[in-house]
Amino acid sequence: MQVKGVDIMKILLIQPSQKKVYGVVVEPSYPPLGLLYIGACLEKAGHLLDFIDIDIDSFNEGKLITYINEMKPGLIGFGSTTVTINEVLKLSSLIKNTTDIPIIVGGIHATVAGKELIKDRNIDFVIKGEGEETIVELVKVLENGHRFSEVKGIYYKNKGKVVFTGDRALIENLDNITFPARHLLKHPFDYIPPDALRIPVATIMTSRGCPAGCTYCCTKLIFARKMRFRSMRNVVDEIEDAIENYGFKEIHIMDDCFTVSKKRVFQFRDEIKKRGIETTFLFPNGVRADQVDEDILKVLKDLGLLSLGFGIESGNQRILDNIKKGIKLDRIREAFRLSKKYGFETWGFFMIGLPG
Repeated sequence: MQVKGVDIMKILLIQPSQKKVYGVVVEPSYPPLGLLYIGACLEKAGHLLDFIDIDIDSFNEGKLITYINEMKPGLIGFGSTTVTINEVLKLSSLIKNTTDIPIIVGGIHATVAGKELIKDRNIDFVIKGEGEETIVELVKVLENGHRFSEVKGIYYKNKGKVVFTGDRALIENLDNITFPARHLLKHPFDYIPPDALRIPVATIMTSRGCPAGCTYCCTKLIFARKMRFRSMRNVVDEIEDAIENYGFKEIHIMDDCFTVSKKRVFQFRDEIKKRGIETTFLFPNGVRADQVDEDILKVLKDLGLLSLGFGIESGNQRILDNIKKGIKLDRIREAFRLSKKYGFETWGFFMIGLPG
């Protein structure tokens, strides 16, 4: 593993296959927003980026190795979930059989299981938590030959021993993060969410974090329970950019708690109306039933939202209490009643097999 002395690095980011886990009928619904953020930050730092989605771009193992041998990247980065981590490990092994290119893994699985993941002989670095600042610093260290211990938020190996450099502080000003590098997508129109009304779809996050303490959720591990908000100007700038420069026709907001602030929901509607943006919005992750009321529902209706989902998880109050959902069934019922009053199509998220 040697890249010292390189000022501008060629970097390949890879989204692993989910088809090989779920089956060929399950196409990825959305581009990997996290990897596109990483790509944007690395480009801003002056590096040359490429991106492959194994499923959408139709890469088999042989085609991937040939592509890597021809591209000769100085670094390869994988996104990871617990579902796709075995694919990451398999591809990493194939890559290391023919090259000595450093491999970095980030994402939610890397965050929750980094100490175990770094023990794999084919993984050189694991990024814990938000990766935008970490990856830029790590690449700089790789270029200049400085100590990896100087980079907060990573796992690496030193003489066979696992080293963790300590947690990195959360990014306080989300407006400072470059918009996702959507131009890296080779086939942006091939992502088709099942609930989309108009294709293609752009995903955005207007905030990070969730104040709830649900035991099953990983949001608090990567984004923490502290809410951090982008400014509405910054958010709507990105929406305009996605529509005008990339041709996206629908915006799916991926926040975990978009409606946590009523004032902010109103600000979002006002900024969209002020700029005359006409598009369709959807909240694929749903919203919390205890974070909507008639005022918020009126605003969402005014934005043209047609359907609204809620995280219910269970119809048993004891189970909801066990998972620290922090909500009562009566409040969930009221949220559905009000949503129907304003003409929304409603749906719910449920989890099967919860303890209790």
